[in-house]
Amino acid sequence: ENENTQDLIVMFDEPETHMHPEAGRHFIKTLKSSLTHFQSAGLFRTCQIILATHSPFLIQSLSSYPVSIALTENSHGQITIKDFNNLQNLYLPKRSKYSFNLVMYHIFHVPTIELHDELYGYLQMANKCYDEKKLDNWFLNNTTIKKTKSWIPVIDGVERNPQRVTLQRYIRNFIHHPENTKNQEYSPEEFCQSIEEMLKCMR
Repeated sequence: ENENTQDLIVMFDEPETHMHPEAGRHFIKTLKSSLTHFQSAGLFRTCQIILATHSPFLIQSLSSYPVSIALTENSHGQITIKDFNNLQNLYLPKRSKYSFNLVMYHIFHVPTIELHDELYGYLQMANKCYDEKKLDNWFLNNTTIKKTKSWIPVIDGVERNPQRVTLQRYIRNFIHHPENTKNQEYSPEEFCQSIEEMLKCMR
């Protein structure tokens, strides 16, 4: 063994700055390839990487590696650092990579329409409830979710009788049917409630 071989600590401060998002997707893979090359040349023995980032693309790409994530929070000018100990929350069940939308939600506290769609679609698939009515019934029979919203369907330009639906279905319909202007937009609080209730269905 080369007596000059050392253990390294490599630090990066927001490497995604001025980087195209697509390049950010491949940064970790390229970095690993480079470090593996230098390690095989005997330039170092082991390497620990410390990385500060605001990129959800970069965090998503870490799902294939052993990692620890810490979050910084600024409250009234006081910065605190907290370990994020729920890495499992970044996966959809039976998936091998972090969900980009769950990274946005749990790490950056940004609820997205894409996350709502992803959770709704996953529950439809997992419970074989491909029809919205069937998923509503599944919610009623298996969770504490109730039909609390009134949705006005518009079919071929004709307004139909209101239907009692779950908050999840209401938001899903509002997202997927922008041509229907008969229904009031959901609130940010309702949006987060709907996401949280669907997340509980997966635990």
